Amino acid sequence: MGRSGKEGAAKAKALYRSGDEQFWSQALAAYPAAVASANDQVARYITSCMSGITDERPSFSELDEWYSKDLLPAIKTRDPPSLTKVELMKLLAWKLARCTWRTESLVNNVKSNSEALVKQLSEAAFANKDDILKANKTLDKGPNGKSGLRGVGPALASGIMSVVDETGATPFMSDEALYGAGLEPLKYTTKQYEALMHSMHDTARELGEGWTARKVEMALWSAGMLGCPKAAKGGGGGGQPEKVGGGGGGEAEGEEKRGFKRGGEEGGGRMSEPSKRVKGEGKA
Repeated sequence: MGRSGKEGAAKAKALYRSGDEQFWSQALAAYPAAVASANDQVARYITSCMSGITDERPSFSELDEWYSKDLLPAIKTRDPPSLTKVELMKLLAWKLARCTWRTESLVNNVKSNSEALVKQLSEAAFANKDDILKANKTLDKGPNGKSGLRGVGPALASGIMSVVDETGATPFMSDEALYGAGLEPLKYTTKQYEALMHSMHDTARELGEGWTARKVEMALWSAGMLGCPKAAKGGGGGGQPEKVGGGGGGEAEGEEKRGFKRGGEEGGGRMSEPSKRVKGEGKA
């Protein structure tokens, strides 16, 4: 269950069913407040990720601002672009603050990656950023499909790749977005992330100009944390929401496999094979 719990999953579903762009805009605008509402709740998770790696102890709000504004410029200063181990741990802290705390063993798994391996595999993933599923698989499984970053699964990989996709076409794999789109049970596999991408892209197109898959996910997470905006007076038939795009996440999951290219375009290349279901608490 996501950071917002069962009630939050229901709230995210309510927004997803709404065809009112005003509701979505209100939910997106409330995203910073949703982050701030969890500052105290997730402080110990951030400390756990940072301990032994860096003296930094940012609040969730500070971490989210770093994620959205400061990380990409830092990545771009390196040639070729790559992550540092400190940045990987801060990304894990951000991911766990946005989702569900797993176990200390997961944090230790990610901490066990060497600086050299983090650099090597992030470089390889960023070189494939125009094919997000391939890039995610590079972080999760490695270029050879056998040895990726320890503790890094499709969800954390999506958070990493969302940073370097400046088009907003790469959504984070949050629980609230999965629940909102009806992609249950949650499996955290490449196949389920592909279905989520379809759903977020479809919804962004329905909502219109200015909307991206990343913004759709952020609005769903915000709605899960704070609730779906109320119906505008005199609009929406008394607040009964209509489903966006006429199709839920289940339809997206059943679509023919196709590669997502940068900017939401569909590419004809072969899809990466779905990863095995994450067992236990080994990957984020």
